[in-house]
Amino acid sequence: MCARLFLSALLFASFVDHGGCVGMDDDLDHDDLVGLSSEVNPHSMFYQSPIDLESKEAYPIELSPLMFKGHWTLGHKPLIKNNDETVEIGEASSAKYHASLRGGPLHGTYKFSQAHFHWGNRSSHGSEHTINGHQYSMEVHFVHHHSKYKNIKEARGKVDGLCVVAFFLKVTEKNPRTNNRFNLIVHHLTKLRSAKSEEAAEPNILTCLKPIATPGDYFFYYGSLTTKPYSENVLWIVYPKWASVTESQVDEFRHIRGAGNKVIKSNYRGTQDLNGRTVYWVTATSDEYSY
Repeated sequence: MCARLFLSALLFASFVDHGGCVGMDDDLDHDDLVGLSSEVNPHSMFYQSPIDLESKEAYPIELSPLMFKGHWTLGHKPLIKNNDETVEIGEASSAKYHASLRGGPLHGTYKFSQAHFHWGNRSSHGSEHTINGHQYSMEVHFVHHHSKYKNIKEARGKVDGLCVVAFFLKVTEKNPRTNNRFNLIVHHLTKLRSAKSEEAAEPNILTCLKPIATPGDYFFYYGSLTTKPYSENVLWIVYPKWASVTESQVDEFRHIRGAGNKVIKSNYRGTQDLNGRTVYWVTATSDEYSY
């Protein structure tokens, strides 16, 4: 049943001609999906991200536990850098083992490519996705590509190419407390204010998000990258829970400089139309999951 839901959603998101979608045979399996099409139109601009996720409209399903492996102890010599548009964290290309993701709505293993951040000029906004119309201070994206592709470039445009996991960060007004784990990221930022600057990072630099990354209790839907080229082959997993951060921590991101030495006060994209897509709310099965 879960596999059928996965295939239905994938087909619905990928095979659209602005007036409907390709029908699905009851006996269709994943091999049939690959045979039907291994590429999607990355320029249709019809199923774009981010979106507003309405909890009452999400379709509830139960899937195997979503499993993170290696994200909290990144491989050899991880890097944090200013890439002209945001702050990015990734494993060095020389890393022997890369972090990976599987389970839940995923078919196969997805390799971690990088994490990056979105923020606004005020802490009342900055996240790209919204939950029931509510926007958060920041949003963190863990970008993955299917393990059968060498890298993001090769995976872009493939129907099963990309998976992005989104987490929210919120500045708390009452009794704000410093998220000490988030400081593992923030303390690097003064050295990353110039475009294209980078430095070595701690392997546990992303552990501030570990408590949120649960096996279930998340939304998923099919959409696009939120930056150019806006490719529409992304499976989005969005956690509604958020991590607490302080105003001073978020403000450090607003001093980052991009192209032309311009300060990046804001770098989030506004919500896009749903255009008939289904959003799913996932709870994890109680079955043990072997990675």
